[in-house]
Amino acid sequence: MILAYLAAHPGPITLGCETDACYDFVPLVFQSLADVVENAPIKFNGKYRGSLEDWLAWSKHEKPIPFSISADFQDPYEQCLGRKVEWGFDMALVDLGASGDQRAVPRIQKLGTMGYLYNGYVGVRAPSNFIWLRHDYVETSLARLGDPKEFDIIVAHLKTQSFQTEIQKPQIVGGKDAVEALVNSSNYFNTVWGRPFLKVLSEMLQNPPLPPDADLSLQNIHKWKDWWAKNKDTAKFVKVPAFE
Repeated sequence: MILAYLAAHPGPITLGCETDACYDFVPLVFQSLADVVENAPIKFNGKYRGSLEDWLAWSKHEKPIPFSISADFQDPYEQCLGRKVEWGFDMALVDLGASGDQRAVPRIQKLGTMGYLYNGYVGVRAPSNFIWLRHDYVETSLARLGDPKEFDIIVAHLKTQSFQTEIQKPQIVGGKDAVEALVNSSNYFNTVWGRPFLKVLSEMLQNPPLPPDADLSLQNIHKWKDWWAKNKDTAKFVKVPAFE
């Protein structure tokens, strides 16, 4: 229906002119479709294009395959989360990861391959992002489900300039390995930018050596490292509440 309308009205759908920031809404329509259609025509000869002509030519020969994950579950709560993911609410992926249900893994991995590269003001989909994109939710969800590769990606991102966004991921994953990664992340933890690390670490444990609002100092950083070295095997962890 959407493609039929665009075929009949090939001109731009212009929005935003009331604020002197006119833009064509049609590319956003294609981006939204690509996020939920598994076989979307987003690449031709290895290049991302997404033109109206590409979509119309594809629609004449292909039947859209909508992304589906909710049918894989029997638990009503997981089914609800799955439907939210199908409707574009990527935050639900994080809660699916908390379920521990390994049946979710293949479909979440598939979702991570769908859609166009991000072309916003922070650049393409890359290790250093300052806002959460779909791949951030996919990484975090799969890491919660025990995927070591995705967890290693999260740990590596702690060394990027977007660390204040990235440190949310180990907190969501939780557990011994996540705390270990934050404690041993030296790029920013040991600098004037280390306060977010102190806050997150204290929120991840039931019995932290310092409160979340502890002052950033070399003494407190060493206190955390020393305490963790002695207590990592007996520490009790806090599980983050559901987001959806």
